Amino acid sequence: MQLCSLVDCEKAHYGKGYCQKHYARWRRTGSPSGKPKATCQLCKKPAKARGWCEQHYMRWVRHRDPLAQRPVNHGYGFIDSLGYRTHYRNRKQIREHRLVWIRANGPIPAGFVVHHLNGNKQDNDLKNLRVMSRAEHRRIHQDRQQDHESLTGRGKLLHDQLTDEGRWQSRHHHRQGATLEGPGGGDSPESWL
Repeated sequence: MQLCSLVDCEKAHYGKGYCQKHYARWRRTGSPSGKPKATCQLCKKPAKARGWCEQHYMRWVRHRDPLAQRPVNHGYGFIDSLGYRTHYRNRKQIREHRLVWIRANGPIPAGFVVHHLNGNKQDNDLKNLRVMSRAEHRRIHQDRQQDHESLTGRGKLLHDQLTDEGRWQSRHHHRQGATLEGPGGGDSPESWL
């Protein structure tokens, strides 16, 4: 009868030269003694596969990079009506760009807002965020609005006003050369229909 190949074991051979107990350890850990012979190349924990521990191996499986950082879980989120990614934290809504800034740099000072430099409300990378005063933020967005108006030739409708003669007149901000009259050129909203 063939015996286990380990020196102190006298049990019957099962497979690969080991008894059933040592064979099971060899299959589970890679060593019949039960101690893993391989460690992770990155953190020295016991290796699972490809020379990495469970954590680095799973990062490789998910992201094809064993060093990929786990995405920050900000809680349950959704896109709100203004296009911002929003999350619930402690039963309150907070926009993700504010959460990213707070986690990286601490609290946002009173009277200041977090601005997306590229204008994309869903690009919440820290490199794309900047804290600025509300007045400065308003100025930036007014400049963008004016640029849009000058490109499209459209002004902003301020309000409709009833003139002394009883006719409707729309008041607009006009860019040079831009005119905003109703379809057909009439003065009253009824003539626009």
